[in-house]
Amino acid sequence: MLGKLIKYEFKATSKILAILHIALFITTIMGIIAISISKKNNLEYISNLTMVLYVLILIAVAVAALIYMVVRFYRNIFTDEGYLMNTLPVKSYELILSKLIVSFVWTLINAVCTIFSISLLALS
Repeated sequence: MLGKLIKYEFKATSKILAILHIALFITTIMGIIAISISKKNNLEYISNLTMVLYVLILIAVAVAALIYMVVRFYRNIFTDEGYLMNTLPVKSYELILSKLIVSFVWTLINAVCTIFSISLLALS
């Protein structure tokens, strides 16, 4: 039953967090383009502005993912939705463990995406 809980938790969380990571990669591509344009035309303010936007998106993705996972945990366990979750025929530690596993995996995905994005930008 733990596998099913994890599967449905991934389905529920992937909608928002995938959009955040797509925004991160779009900003990375914009940064690569801005760096190449500024090298050709000596327009440093474009690359500086893009780097500020890039750093803000990096911070926003990390903070938004953390806040989203915490709020989702609170809503699913302690509110009216939590009342329905606790009527499922599973032990309470399985509910918490499924949310913990999914949060940990999303944190790892966030770290890998961030490192990949930074390395792409550094190589340009």
